[in-house]
Amino acid sequence: MTSRNFVLIQLLILLILLVPARAAEFTYEQVAAINPFPEGYSYLSRTEKLRWLENEVSKPQSALKTYVLTRQLAIDLTNHARRAEAAEYCNRTPPLVADYEYRGHCLLASISDASELELAMFRVTGLAERNGHLDDKAYLLNRLAWWMSQTGEIARAFAYYEEALASVPNENKQLLNKIMFDSATNYIAHGDEQYINRGINLMEKFRESRQQEL
Repeated sequence: MTSRNFVLIQLLILLILLVPARAAEFTYEQVAAINPFPEGYSYLSRTEKLRWLENEVSKPQSALKTYVLTRQLAIDLTNHARRAEAAEYCNRTPPLVADYEYRGHCLLASISDASELELAMFRVTGLAERNGHLDDKAYLLNRLAWWMSQTGEIARAFAYYEEALASVPNENKQLLNKIMFDSATNYIAHGDEQYINRGINLMEKFRESRQQEL
């Protein structure tokens, strides 16, 4: 990594973790309320979604719409292992203080060291918990667990999956199901006999929960 890139990443991390110096033109409540996506967007392929988002963020838009579109693009790029590109969008449009999901994804995109990522993510998940956003805490712990599993930190990954399961509100069935499925598949793929059995039990709970939704 060049010294210039290192400085840019450190500045981005500070933007994510610290309160911005200037007041935002909109609130997170406004971000959560807007839906700028066209009908049928959810049916697009991953490549089609990214192409549409990249095209839209390049157009002149209101500050709010630009933020929402850039946010989604950065999150999607992070989830699809295009972290360097995601970090550029995070730097261009830094997350709001109360936008814990976006802040967490920008950290995942920007930090390669496991211990540094843990420390930064703890600050965000801790703030989310203190402000009553347990869904965001559980979601980000699940993402952190996935990141750890992808880098070979299996013990850390398992610990964060367990914490995510303990944190997710029971009424958020969609998130609970996702965390159960992600945990189960990782326990079965990477665990010892005890974890494999735990994964099988979680997978059964996941199937039962999905059947109840039908």
